[in-house]
Amino acid sequence: MKRTTRARAAKATRPARKAGTTGRARKPARTQDRVPRKANYHHGNLREALVAGAIRVLEEEGIAALSLRRVAKESGVSQAAPYAHFADKKSLLTEVANRGFALFRDRMAQEAERAAARDGYLVGLGKGYVFFALEIPALFHLMFGGQLSELIDVDCLQQSFGPSYQLLVDAIHRHPLTSQYDATPELDTAHAWSLVHGLASLLQAKTFAPRMYGYDSVDAFATDMLRKFLGFRVPPPG
Repeated sequence: MKRTTRARAAKATRPARKAGTTGRARKPARTQDRVPRKANYHHGNLREALVAGAIRVLEEEGIAALSLRRVAKESGVSQAAPYAHFADKKSLLTEVANRGFALFRDRMAQEAERAAARDGYLVGLGKGYVFFALEIPALFHLMFGGQLSELIDVDCLQQSFGPSYQLLVDAIHRHPLTSQYDATPELDTAHAWSLVHGLASLLQAKTFAPRMYGYDSVDAFATDMLRKFLGFRVPPPG
């Protein structure tokens, strides 16, 4: 994976105005801002620095390049240092995934709170999901692409995955999707998750782009897609 991936993803997710509107949109904090770009640790948080280094390697070079030796180099420590915290690549990947789900939850919660008053809490959750996928795509693909179950014991991730999924479950229970189903919150949750994951995956793969539908930004496009799904009236872009 080229080193420009994060820059392109950040540019793609930068919120902008719809064509013809005025005023400056507020830029959301990016997920990758929570992952230190350089080794910066002291005694006691080497483990965190190694996980951050592993995420950087994953994003820039892909999972094939990820090893304890490569992460040690990325983090500026001796090749033996990671073994004080991780027995092997499998244990490192488990912690990377755990960290990924924590970042995932934080990104969704952040955007949900930001959008609650204007577009609605559920819309914000969905936008946070999309932004996370575009901001750190390799980590998103590792977490949800199916490969992870071949590399680690995914049962170890329940405590980290659970809180992010619970955000959606709780939101659906507070705001049932009555336009889609009647009194079936379980199906509402599955329906909402399927839609937003599909949207995130299609945007990440560049299968389609907001400009194809008259939008200047991912932010505006995702907002209207999610509002339409929830049954809100959505005016045409522009």
